[in-house]
Amino acid sequence: METLIKDRMSTIVALILGSGGGWGLTEIITAPELKTWMITISVAVSFLLSLIISLSLIGRMTAAKRKKMIRTGVFLLIGFVAFIAAFFVLYNNYTIVIPKATQSGEISDTIIVKGLSYTSRAKSYRDSMQKIDQFRNYPSDDILLEDATYDIKKVWSDSSRTNARLMLLFLYTIMVCFFIAGVTLIAEVFVYSKKKPEVN
Repeated sequence: METLIKDRMSTIVALILGSGGGWGLTEIITAPELKTWMITISVAVSFLLSLIISLSLIGRMTAAKRKKMIRTGVFLLIGFVAFIAAFFVLYNNYTIVIPKATQSGEISDTIIVKGLSYTSRAKSYRDSMQKIDQFRNYPSDDILLEDATYDIKKVWSDSSRTNARLMLLFLYTIMVCFFIAGVTLIAEVFVYSKKKPEVN
């Protein structure tokens, strides 16, 4: 049991953080203000959820129970695919690339989280820009930020940006839970099927 837990923890770390090959659930996050939180949440939730599932399955495993576990595991992995698609859509909608000066004076792009809603000043500005030409679309967030001289607070309030971060973190946590639960259930069935029957 101890060896199994250690092996599972290594596997979880590889799946969540990546194994050095540039792939991992946290590799999809490029916004610095989210990445640290998401790495911490991923590892903590993964270890805890995997341990809870493993402990709850201790005991005799019948063929019917194994089939049910595999079905549940597959369902959870399908749910993970749906949640990761939703996460990507929202992540792309609520992040934006802005130029930022480095300590050496060079300009480099950085990714920030936008807010769930605009400030009243930004709304008024968008409306006035749209009314200049009735056939023109609202100005993009890139234009709003540029016209606000990249002062984020003029476009989105701190509370609005915090709510956006919490929404993305919550969705990411659910996504990780589906993935780890599905993988753990299927792994438990696989490990059990490899065990040799005990001699009475």
